[in-house]
Amino acid sequence: LPPPLAPDRAVIEYLLALGANRHEATDAVVRRALKVSMTPLLNQMSVMGVVSIPGMMTGQILAGGDPAQ
Repeated sequence: LPPPLAPDRAVIEYLLALGANRHEATDAVVRRALKVSMTPLLNQMSVMGVVSIPGMMTGQILAGGDPAQ
């Protein structure tokens, strides 16, 4: 097994022994890895949204637009 899968080796081998294919056996590990890898990007995007949306609303208000639209 590749090193990233080593901590879950027993679970993966158990699932493979029960007849799961390699995708089914590693599904939980892959999902966890994707979640961990996406967290910094999502945090960065949320910070950018919090900072830029009020700036855009300020521009609308100064231009006389309705900020509710």
